[in-house]
Amino acid sequence: MNHIYRVVFNHSLGVWQSVSEFARAKGKSKSVKAAVVVASALTAASAGAATYDDGQAHTVNAAITDSELVISNGSAVTVNPPHPIVIGNNQNGKATVDTQSKLTAYEINIGNKATGKGSLTINNASAEVEKIVIGQDGAGTLKIINDASLDIGEIERGVNAKQSDVLLDGGFLNAAKDGAVWFKNFTANEPIKIGKQGVGIGIEDMYLDGKWNPINVSIDPNAVITGNVGTMNLRLLGAFKDSDEYDPALTMTGGFIKYGGTLTLAGATKQWNGDTVILDGTLKVNGDFVLNDGDKLGIGLGFSEDNETEKYLPDSYGKLHTTGKADIAKGGLKVYAHDVINALITGNTDKEWKNVVRADGGRVGEFKSLTVYDLDGNVVQNSRITADYTDSNAVHLALGSKSAPQPEPAPQPEPTPEPAPEPTPEPTPIPAPQPEPAPAPQPEPQPAPQPQPAPPVETSVPTDAPTHEAPAFEGGVVPADAPTHEVPEYNTYVNAATAHAAVALGVAAALDSVLGNDDSDLAEALKLGGNERKAAIGVQSLPLFNGEMARLIVDGNERATAAIYDKEIERKRGIWAKILGGERTLDGNADRLGFKANDYGVIVGADTVLGNGNVGVALGHTRTDVDSKGLANHTAKANTTTALIYGDYDTGSTTASGHIGASFGNVEGERHITWTGANTVAKSDYDTKGILAGFGLSHRIGSTDKHIAPYAKVSYQKLTSDAYRESDASLFSLDVAKQDFESLKFSAGVAGKLPLTDKLGLTAKIGGGYDAGDNFGYISGSFVGTDGSNFTTGQKVSREFAEAGVGLAYKPSQNSQLSLGYQGGWRSGYQEHGGAVVWQMKF
Repeated sequence: MNHIYRVVFNHSLGVWQSVSEFARAKGKSKSVKAAVVVASALTAASAGAATYDDGQAHTVNAAITDSELVISNGSAVTVNPPHPIVIGNNQNGKATVDTQSKLTAYEINIGNKATGKGSLTINNASAEVEKIVIGQDGAGTLKIINDASLDIGEIERGVNAKQSDVLLDGGFLNAAKDGAVWFKNFTANEPIKIGKQGVGIGIEDMYLDGKWNPINVSIDPNAVITGNVGTMNLRLLGAFKDSDEYDPALTMTGGFIKYGGTLTLAGATKQWNGDTVILDGTLKVNGDFVLNDGDKLGIGLGFSEDNETEKYLPDSYGKLHTTGKADIAKGGLKVYAHDVINALITGNTDKEWKNVVRADGGRVGEFKSLTVYDLDGNVVQNSRITADYTDSNAVHLALGSKSAPQPEPAPQPEPTPEPAPEPTPEPTPIPAPQPEPAPAPQPEPQPAPQPQPAPPVETSVPTDAPTHEAPAFEGGVVPADAPTHEVPEYNTYVNAATAHAAVALGVAAALDSVLGNDDSDLAEALKLGGNERKAAIGVQSLPLFNGEMARLIVDGNERATAAIYDKEIERKRGIWAKILGGERTLDGNADRLGFKANDYGVIVGADTVLGNGNVGVALGHTRTDVDSKGLANHTAKANTTTALIYGDYDTGSTTASGHIGASFGNVEGERHITWTGANTVAKSDYDTKGILAGFGLSHRIGSTDKHIAPYAKVSYQKLTSDAYRESDASLFSLDVAKQDFESLKFSAGVAGKLPLTDKLGLTAKIGGGYDAGDNFGYISGSFVGTDGSNFTTGQKVSREFAEAGVGLAYKPSQNSQLSLGYQGGWRSGYQEHGGAVVWQMKF
């Protein structure tokens, strides 16, 4: 069984999503081309062969009694009630549903009459059936194999059936009816067989009467389930695979796997060997539960989401409840520690999971082994999860304290002084009887103190900061010798980032360092995360927009102050206001986090005449809302207030303009950490302050109303973002250091104005420039409370840029003007588009 999933079991769709990709929800098969429906409006039962292999959806309004039924190639067949499907009515019959196809029926009868013999095989496909009878009076066989899924209400055999065979090998049974009793009339003479690919039993909640309702299913107490179900291997979450996009696919193989709700069976029903795994909900055994030699009980910790809110349920975990004894002495315990990561992230480091085993008749023995698995299904070494056997009727699990292993390394340095007495044999009386040979060899071994300077304590100290600050990853360029995407696992975070998310190389180095500290809560969480998520973990650990918020604020200030240089100059006192809005986008890829930012702002100013020029003051406010694009999920809003003093001076057709000012702002951000299956949000709140200055020259060729004007401009900004500590993400919260970001732009171009009427004119502008400031926005930080986790990261934006604008200027009166304009800016992968309305009044 190699089963594909989309997300951790999501009740919001009305089903547990442990069914195959092509059958993950009722009526929602991806492989079925439901846009084209071919209605087979049959009016009478048929008795020949029926084949549906065109990949279309078919509706049948009659009973099907064909000797052979084939549904393949992604086709879908729905037989509307009350019409049944009869396979082997009074002769041999065969039905096959395969290759990601789907069958929906009210009732299926396999081997109806005493002379009938039929079989139904669901192979790598799905079916939804209200009731299946496997041998009414005849002989029936049901096979669910190779990632097949059956949503079933009732499944039984007739009391007079000649033969009833069931094989589940890599298949899934999903309950579709509350209170159903499965495998009625089955006994030890007709055992239900499970193959080594295992079986999954889903007891999903059902949406009835406007609310979600838990359901329960039981297995006929006389039924017997046999077979070697194999060993369960589980990957809880996906990884970066053949592209730089994150694939949330999940896989599961082997075992008797139960999830959701309550499944009740008799102690005598369990005759299988291998792994019995309870990912969620309760497996209730009426009678004794025995683990044979080598068998394992698997317990899932935290596999469910709330139906209404779709939020992770931290207290959901698997439980085994027996009314008799639980004999676990010969078996082992497997723990799929999904919830442990979230417990660590939320700071719940003393979390317990009570009654993972509860035996009303008493517990016999203790598990021979306890093995913890990460999200890849790999064994976690030195995990802090422990089993508690203090209750004679139960087994509990607990997350051990990290304080326990800490004293162990303490005594290790103490023995180091013990070797010091080794020089004591040197002063022994030995040199007296043998004075000549003794002094010669003994002073030579005395250089043995050389191992004392060798202790790596000194070298380990400087590795904390310098190693993470070397930005060999500048620009996020993947080295030519980087591992290819065929590498299935990554033994280091740097390795994973190099292959799939070079933007995270700086943080990846810190995560590799953290893994070396087994005493760290963060190290424990990372170990449980496994290998295949290393690239995703690195990306989701990046600071807010990887340091790009400073650039966003600086560029927003630049657009606001542009009104000083673009407004019409007259030697009169005046007031003006500019309302602006715009959008800026940075394309995201493996080398950088992308974003989409929307700006809204207003700036107002007033100026007066001073000789051949004007001098004035302006005050503006800009709101910027930012959403990430690409591998990470970040959001932020920035509010920035800018105060300016500006002026202009002209000599004939040449005008000089300039400004100086300061900005003050606040940023509130969120980073979403989803690789654990939960949506943990790291929140940030910090202030910014900056200085602005600029100077420009323009020369008008032509009249005021009709001209072209070459221009040149230089502008400078320095923005300082305060240090801050994130909240609400515990282990993955960051301490971010103070950041200084500088921009120094040189630009030149041509502006112009063309009258359309006596009051309306067309304005235009085109130019380009070079930013000599910080094209790589470095930002440093560390994980809160985790030593040795310092990092420096950032990403690169090109220095060269182009700009262009066009607008209309309307003069309703001699002393007033209303302008409407568009302006765009472009760098490699980065672009901005905005509009503005400017009103001026002179008096």
